Amino acid sequence: MTAAPASKTEYETRGRDHRQLRVGGLAGGMVAPRAVIDAAGDAPVFISTISLGELAFGVQSCADAAERARRAAHLRQLERRPVLDVTRHTAAAFGVLAAAVKQTGRSPRPRYKRSVDRRAGD
Repeated sequence: MTAAPASKTEYETRGRDHRQLRVGGLAGGMVAPRAVIDAAGDAPVFISTISLGELAFGVQSCADAAERARRAAHLRQLERRPVLDVTRHTAAAFGVLAAAVKQTGRSPRPRYKRSVDRRAGD
């Protein structure tokens, strides 16, 4: 999911309070990656092992060589970030986020299956 970045004014209005970001961002259906980084302030921003796996799947399943190379380069950058192991706390956070996404009328299910189904004509 690539979210359109919010204006600086929107960030300034929300401030760096993660609760405001969560309510304001997810209620609208999207949170810009830059908004997450801005909300973190000086705290480290982690990537989960599951996200790394999903991104690796995206690299390996891409038929276009140029796009695959772009994805692989992006994945290498993300692999330099601190990795967050998945725990029961991670699972609980996922549940909160998935429920918030569902409340917006969108599906929290992975998109790659729908994409594959469209290509297969299903």
